[in-house]
Amino acid sequence: MSTSIYAHHIVYKITNLITNKIYVGLHSTDDLDDGYMGSGVNIKQSISKYGKENFTKEIVEVFPDREQAKELERNIVTEEFITRQDTYNASLGGGGGLLRELNGMYGKTASKETRQKISESLKTTHPWRGKSHTEETRQKISENAFRFTSEEHPKSISVVINGTKYPSMRDASNKLGISRYNVKKIMEVF
Repeated sequence: MSTSIYAHHIVYKITNLITNKIYVGLHSTDDLDDGYMGSGVNIKQSISKYGKENFTKEIVEVFPDREQAKELERNIVTEEFITRQDTYNASLGGGGGLLRELNGMYGKTASKETRQKISESLKTTHPWRGKSHTEETRQKISENAFRFTSEEHPKSISVVINGTKYPSMRDASNKLGISRYNVKKIMEVF
């Protein structure tokens, strides 16, 4: 049994009342009515598109231990589940959302067949995928990326993740192999 600062670890299901698509996730909280509606990119985009009022959230089960919740999510959100057309989930369950990379899923990949199914599914649900930027846009992205990653960046701050101190978010991102967005979500600032 793991130690947690949260009282409840829930597996929940969100349903889009317009399309009937579902999202299953895991959330740790002290307040079962905190309004949390998932961290997946697909579900967030859909809530933004259709409005929060067009979604319902159902708590599937509440656990006192995060590991038990991860096990249930892992059993529900399988390769077969994420390739279905009626789900928003894009990755296997059991990793715990934003901390997936640090909780054992980092570096693991789905089978070739599953990756192909996911790719085909994303092409139909996200028509912007597969398109490329103009040369001018790529140049602007490159210039902005250089400015952001510069060692002289005045907003560089030290962060601590799981007891390890990193001199900057960029350094933590590079060493852990996760995005800066995820580093920001899990870091302790010093």
